[in-house]
Amino acid sequence: MNEDDDFPDLPDFPDVGHGADLVDGSADQDDQFISEPKGKYSLSGGENGSYVLELANERWLIGMDWSSVNEIQSKRSIIKKGKEQGFQTALQRDTDAAVQIAYGMPISGLKTSGLHSLAAAIAEGTQQPWRGVYRVGENLWWYIAVRDSFAIVPGSDIVGDAEAIERAKQKDQHLSGWQELIGDIGDLEQLIEEKATKSPKIIRIDKSNKISYIALAVLLGAAGLGYHLWRNHIAEQKHMAFVQHERMVAAAKHRALMEQLQRPPSPLTRIPTANDVLEHCVAVMQDVPTSLYGWQLIGENCGPKGVTIAWKRMPGATLAATPRGIVGPKGDTIVNSESIGLPMKGPDNSGQIQVAVDDLRIILQGADVKSSIIVTIPKAPILTEKEINSGKIPPPPPPPHAAIKFVWPSVPTGVNWDIIPGFRIKDIKHVQKGWQITAVIYGKRPPIQIPASLREKIGIPMHKSGTITLDKVTPH
Repeated sequence: MNEDDDFPDLPDFPDVGHGADLVDGSADQDDQFISEPKGKYSLSGGENGSYVLELANERWLIGMDWSSVNEIQSKRSIIKKGKEQGFQTALQRDTDAAVQIAYGMPISGLKTSGLHSLAAAIAEGTQQPWRGVYRVGENLWWYIAVRDSFAIVPGSDIVGDAEAIERAKQKDQHLSGWQELIGDIGDLEQLIEEKATKSPKIIRIDKSNKISYIALAVLLGAAGLGYHLWRNHIAEQKHMAFVQHERMVAAAKHRALMEQLQRPPSPLTRIPTANDVLEHCVAVMQDVPTSLYGWQLIGENCGPKGVTIAWKRMPGATLAATPRGIVGPKGDTIVNSESIGLPMKGPDNSGQIQVAVDDLRIILQGADVKSSIIVTIPKAPILTEKEINSGKIPPPPPPPHAAIKFVWPSVPTGVNWDIIPGFRIKDIKHVQKGWQITAVIYGKRPPIQIPASLREKIGIPMHKSGTITLDKVTPH
């Protein structure tokens, strides 16, 4: 499956699945899948908006009405509400920091044995926030959106034609940071096989083989059974309160742990880009004369924070006329430092450190420029069970970086230095042979290493196969 940076309007769908066109305007293609499923596939129901999708050797319920609640609900209250609103099925989904209830519309001849919610099964398998659109039938699409503690966004998990899905997608457009997925039925099958986790049990609302409490009261005696039911109700309420308290405590501990596992922002976000620094520095330094009022220029260097210019008094010069700056203790030198007007921020364009160093060497070798490049790659710590239990997580390692120094023979603004991932200028000096540049390259910061045996313990989702699904930890 591809991730679309620019999520297209659904009727067009220019990029789908593995790069094929899903809709190419040909009527002959309307009932054909671009990405065919490997196993058995069928889609049934839909008369009221809910469908049963048979895919990846499982039966999935899609098209459910989701909502978030503050605490765990009793099965009785879920069934009662479902009957009042005419639903056929329901489920309760309890994550570390969210409780959700979902209801399904009636489907003729529905069998709930072996039936699972597809939205609940795949919600935690992809880095949040994410949303996806998958073609499940002729002019039928399934839309799902997940964010904030892997909660399924109300109004998603719907099946409809392109226009209906586009309307649902537009309602969520104001929420930022979406990772967009789009594909065909074969792509959805692959997503299930790679990312699906255990889904809560489906509750059947419209059928019950159990005798109601009221009927039992009539059969066995209202007084004795009523007391028994009252005691059970009190015990159930106490148990639910205890479970809710434990869940809140566990969620708080989990959030604290996840926050410690976060990789801090890259240093690149606090440094202007190389091209910006060079453009501003060269503009300032080229305007500085070699002599002013009899004071000789003896040094000038510039970096992201500003430019420093040094002067020395020559015979005949006095303090009566001086360049701008601070006079030295003996009255023979002047040093002036000032900002070049650049905000101290930049994009995190880091990449693989060795690739970035090789890109720099290509530029330097092309100009026959010698350089000093020292690469440092810190070792990532490995998280232990003792550290998890104590809540004392080691600090994340610094990003890999390369210290760089070279002399560029001409004005360096003629080169696009920003094509080198993570490249930043620290200092530039005008020397006899050209422009001496001191720079640094920052690579991607490695995450704290978490053994697979501990990932499940701290709540990081895993594939059905037992492999890790995430390479970056996100707090719930």
